[in-house]
Amino acid sequence: MNEHKIIGILGGLGPAAGADLFNKIIEETVATCDQDHPSVALLSYSDQIPDRATYIRDQTMPNPVQPMWDVLMHLQAVGASVAAIPCITAHVPVIFGVLRNRLSEEGHSMHLLSIIEETIRFIQVQFPNIQYVGAISTWTTKRNKLFEQALTAAGLTFIPPDDFIQDGVEAAIYDPQFGIKAVSNPVHPQARENLVVSLRHLQQKGAEAVILGCTELPIGIPEAELEGVKTIDPTRALGRALVAAVAPDKLRPLS
Repeated sequence: MNEHKIIGILGGLGPAAGADLFNKIIEETVATCDQDHPSVALLSYSDQIPDRATYIRDQTMPNPVQPMWDVLMHLQAVGASVAAIPCITAHVPVIFGVLRNRLSEEGHSMHLLSIIEETIRFIQVQFPNIQYVGAISTWTTKRNKLFEQALTAAGLTFIPPDDFIQDGVEAAIYDPQFGIKAVSNPVHPQARENLVVSLRHLQQKGAEAVILGCTELPIGIPEAELEGVKTIDPTRALGRALVAAVAPDKLRPLS
């Protein structure tokens, strides 16, 4: 394997989500020994990067863009040719767009993948006959219409959760007592229940599949299908795209 083809992960947003992406890169690689796996550099500098949602809501608050840029430059310095950010909220244009544009404008060779774009590609390949797609996410992702716009552009019908369900999803992510950011191994039963309720709700609204649209959520719902609802894991989609970028011959076939 070409030693220069290193995957970079800008982790820590949150830490469990970064680790989950690393694990899914391993899972999506066909390998029989250590040396068959692609090289991966994971930098998890959680304490150095301000909260993304807080900044998106109020841009007078600390800006995470420069600290995230610094991590990307560290990844490039160790040889990463492709990188990703396993945080969907951070893909709002005032963060992700700024980072990707700067990479292009300054002529950097490292390519930054979008978890939103890779999720849509994954749906089109894995579920070509599905039309109605729900998404659960943070309030910030929902308000900024990240999945709504991407699904609509792809010709798919977006089904959002009602606000009271959205509040439950937000709690499953952020609640200091039971949220996945606070308790991830194992996931607290209350967080799991909130997410299961949200899947049932979207199924009742007509969703054929549901995007687990925050990178903490696949930790709480690891099943590919639950109670008849197909789940779409953006972290898995991103992991597959990263493997394909550096070692396409090692990418595990979709099952």
